[in-house]
Amino acid sequence: MAACPDTLLGTRDSALVLFGFAAGSRASELASILEVGDFSLTPEGDLYILLRRSKTDQDQAGRDFVLARGKHPETCPVRAVQAWIETAGLGQTGGPLFRSVSRYGKVSANALSRRSVGKILKAAAARAG
Repeated sequence: MAACPDTLLGTRDSALVLFGFAAGSRASELASILEVGDFSLTPEGDLYILLRRSKTDQDQAGRDFVLARGKHPETCPVRAVQAWIETAGLGQTGGPLFRSVSRYGKVSANALSRRSVGKILKAAAARAG
């Protein structure tokens, strides 16, 4: 995470990497399934998530789970997602959680594609060495 730049894109990439790893999410889940409204904080400060659909959810019943707050702020997926939502101004708009950001710093209303998520994760791994 130290290799992510201190920019809007870096904030998004950190949230994407940390959340994806901690939740064991597929690229398709990170891209188009997760919505801002599917997240809420528990009284303990953990992140409650409603995953409405998944490749492995044959009945499309969805599932919910809690992602615990990490010990170290720089690698905490909960803090990273909160920072992305706040920095990108998504709390007021709702919609997809992970979105593209233009080179001018404008956050798109559309979700990232599965291919974009893969590219972002590969770039983050390359920056980290």
